[in-house]
Amino acid sequence: MADSAELVCFECELVLPLGDFDRTDDPSVIVTGNGPGAGDPVATAALWRFLAEHVYHRVELLGEASLAWERIGIDFVRIDGDIVGDPTLREYAEGAWAGAPLALRPRPVARAVGALVLRGQDRRDEGSWTAAPGDRGVLAPLLPLLDFGTPADVLVDDAAVQARLALARAAVAGMEGAVRRGPGADLLDFLESCLRVLVPALAAIGPDDLRVTPGSLAPAALFDVERALRLIQDFHGRDAGQ
Repeated sequence: MADSAELVCFECELVLPLGDFDRTDDPSVIVTGNGPGAGDPVATAALWRFLAEHVYHRVELLGEASLAWERIGIDFVRIDGDIVGDPTLREYAEGAWAGAPLALRPRPVARAVGALVLRGQDRRDEGSWTAAPGDRGVLAPLLPLLDFGTPADVLVDDAAVQARLALARAAVAGMEGAVRRGPGADLLDFLESCLRVLVPALAAIGPDDLRVTPGSLAPAALFDVERALRLIQDFHGRDAGQ
């Protein structure tokens, strides 16, 4: 039976896919696209870099059948993933991932919103989430406001930071408007719960948090809010047929 192996740092929310193996083989051999992983120089370099960088962190080696697999949140960064801005395996192995200083910073706002999203997804999976007839109409104008997919390695200046902050504030205002439009009970509870996280987080971002030098990465507090907003969009995109 085919399976895959991943190293996960739950503190940095970073995933390193190691390759695939067959659970019926004894011993198991993890295989990458270049053959057995032990003979893949790029995969080996990435593995040793990951271990060195996360020595004192909570790291687990998981297969798809591991109970902890379900704890890999949707905001985790996946090395060699298919999301714009995720590092390639070679970029990570060679320390050439320009967005690492920002992407690996703690994101408490995104983590709090992500927990709400995961709880909502659990309710969907068990069939206890009820979508009201008017929810699509509530979400349709909201979801485009939540489209924050800017990669961590994008360089910014003061004008770009202010423009992104304005978009984040507009997105939160759009969520407040969605609440006033009277969604169903489950969607209303979800949006209100997210707003209880996002509104104070935005209000707490002060001038010192937004100060950047030309050619620097985005402020961590702003990036955190943007990732949280994108998680909400990802969760509800299907409800509006997107």
